[in-house]
Amino acid sequence: MAKYKRICKFCGKPFETKFHNKVYCSPRCKSDNENTRKRVHPETADETKKTNDIKEDEKKVLLWLKNKPLSIGEISRRLDKSKETIIKLTDNLQNKGYDLKLDKSSKQFILEREFATAFKPLKLSTIFKRELTFGIVSDNHTGSKYQQMTILKTAYADFIQQKVAFVLHAGDITDGINMYRGQVSELFLHGADEQAEYIVEYYPKAPFKTYIISGNHDTSYKRAVGYNVVRHGICDKRDDLVFRGEESSEFDVKGLRIGILHPSGGVAYARSYRAQKIIESVVTDTINHVKDWQEKRAALPHIFIIGHYHISNYLPYYMGVATINAPCMQAQTPYLKRKGLSPELGYVIMKVVFSDMGIPIKITPDFVNCMPYIKEKDY
Repeated sequence: MAKYKRICKFCGKPFETKFHNKVYCSPRCKSDNENTRKRVHPETADETKKTNDIKEDEKKVLLWLKNKPLSIGEISRRLDKSKETIIKLTDNLQNKGYDLKLDKSSKQFILEREFATAFKPLKLSTIFKRELTFGIVSDNHTGSKYQQMTILKTAYADFIQQKVAFVLHAGDITDGINMYRGQVSELFLHGADEQAEYIVEYYPKAPFKTYIISGNHDTSYKRAVGYNVVRHGICDKRDDLVFRGEESSEFDVKGLRIGILHPSGGVAYARSYRAQKIIESVVTDTINHVKDWQEKRAALPHIFIIGHYHISNYLPYYMGVATINAPCMQAQTPYLKRKGLSPELGYVIMKVVFSDMGIPIKITPDFVNCMPYIKEKDY
């Protein structure tokens, strides 16, 4: 193993070592130095001792190399001295304890900085500046004989107790019409008016806003008769329910940039796969349309909520976005049973901590499992 020639940082004696960052010739020198010297950055303290020992040309070379690597030829031209002289000069600096390395690929000398040994943690009061709590629900499919209104009521009771700032609903607040063969026999409410009136009357009322997007079941009325049931049939008649878009939306609320999507298609074999592909698409689209990097980051949602799949999943900070697959509030229907799909019932309480820069740096989802509380004929 190669040995490095060094000058002891405390006693000034030369010594050899197998480690390129070792600066003391013995444990005693290290201990004596730490007990007697003032608390200065090790690089600064070391440089003060070394600079008393070096020549003017060596000082210049060290100053240049601190800024950027230089080749022998570049140093030779700057000092107006031969390459042989420069090689001797760099050898002298290495013998005096400076960690100069010649990079073989670029043929440049690199001055390695010494490692810091004293570190201070950031102030926790700065990192964890402000907290925000909100709720997530999705896919309650009101009008279906398999809806779980009791679980929905329970979720909102918990939201009120937890003092959430708002709730996000990721779509399919209604069960819609003509979604698949045999759906009509699974409904106890038929048509947009019956389902909307039931939701206006029985959907939990709360002191905070619930931001809702339409899902593919909700938009079945628009495809059939051009009627936006969530916007006009429900949200226009309830002050606490706010319509945010059809099947997707991005908006800011309480300093948080939210993305919500109710996609199409079935559940993949790996439950995180769909979420990964969706986030990749969102990030790629942002990169292609926004030029400035700071604007790109500001344009990306902090948290992305995905409904439709009736499963629970959390993908933390994938491509810079925290992603939640929201569980549902509809028990297994005959249609899902035929497909071999088992829904996961529940809701989510999200806790977000912001730094003093207004950036969410701690995102904690609490998934509440409601599978043991499924009721038959909960309508």
